[in-house]
Amino acid sequence: PSVNTGGRQQAVSRPKKRGRKVSSGDLFNFTQKLTTLMRAKVDLLASLKILYEQTDNPRFQGIIQEIYNVTKEGKPLSESFMLFPDVFPPGFMD
Repeated sequence: PSVNTGGRQQAVSRPKKRGRKVSSGDLFNFTQKLTTLMRAKVDLLASLKILYEQTDNPRFQGIIQEIYNVTKEGKPLSESFMLFPDVFPPGFMD
């Protein structure tokens, strides 16, 4: 994937694996909060920004930022999740 930065396309690199692993608890909290924000009709990109700010796991923050960038490009959220199969189980891709 790539990100448009002022008219130039740049390849998006995956976040480096820094910090602790993304736990099932991290994923559960992300899913619960994203569901709540979507039900409240908060825009998806705004929701991802909020989730980024509320996440204390640096590795997961990098992943959320990547999801934000790819989604901002116009790609489906499920496609963004596919970039991280070690974090998001197959059910997230549907």
